[in-house]
Amino acid sequence: LVSNQYPIYYDFERYREQQAIYQFSINDSLAYVGRGFVDGRMLSQYSMSEYQAALRVATTSGFNWTSDNTDNAVTVLKDNGDETLEIIGSLNGLGKPNEVIRAVRFLAERGFVVTFEQTDPLYTLDLSDPTAPSVVGELQIPGFSEYLHPVDDNRLLSIGRDATPNGVAQGLQIQLFDISDFSNPILADKITIGKSDTYSEAEYNPRVFAYRKSDLLFGLPYRTGYKDVYFGLYQINGMHIDTVKTLYENTNSSWSYSAARGIIFDLNETTYTSLYQGDHILCEPIPLKAEQ
Repeated sequence: LVSNQYPIYYDFERYREQQAIYQFSINDSLAYVGRGFVDGRMLSQYSMSEYQAALRVATTSGFNWTSDNTDNAVTVLKDNGDETLEIIGSLNGLGKPNEVIRAVRFLAERGFVVTFEQTDPLYTLDLSDPTAPSVVGELQIPGFSEYLHPVDDNRLLSIGRDATPNGVAQGLQIQLFDISDFSNPILADKITIGKSDTYSEAEYNPRVFAYRKSDLLFGLPYRTGYKDVYFGLYQINGMHIDTVKTLYENTNSSWSYSAARGIIFDLNETTYTSLYQGDHILCEPIPLKAEQ
């Protein structure tokens, strides 16, 4: 459990925001293990990951009363046996000054962190030694990722925003990264959808991101302005993203502000996609390609 309740978890000696992490055991019965502190603020549930009894935490520090500079860091904590989560390793200085963490994902001994102010540095991290996490690769591209989804050991999918060279967010963006050479991540393919008024709940809520591992089919709902609602369906083929189908609903009615949801399902050996918007349901069969 994590708390950043002010003023209890503010370090007034250094004028830095910090978060408290409480660890509990739920093996046989609920038991308190210990507490630790990290500087800064976590982005989401993906900012924390435990692997082989080491807790990795990604935070952004610097939003305080004395400085506008930021510090993006990965901190590693471990239970030391006396109700304290001790910091055993740290990696600071991810990104440039004033950049903040926009996406994080930890996968066993590997990690991915995206920071952003004007461009999007995607960092690949080696976490095999919890006492010495390190950056092994970096990719600088316009825009930023907000949700990172692992495809396999060689591919990483992201949902985020395109941006101008000055850092102004533009249309919704889907990106596929080639991480087969972990020290040299490559943008393999991308799809940009709409303009700055196009947005998706999947940018901050991964539960609306539909993904089927068996054939790498995925979809997400998105809007243009406050009216038109879509469910875009895509498929990963090798190092490319194919657009499979887009369902569309014009929402010039009283239920236009309700959440949109999309699903993928099979019936009678045919795959279908559906868009749920208010009381309306759109459902269509979809053509599929075998993964290349």
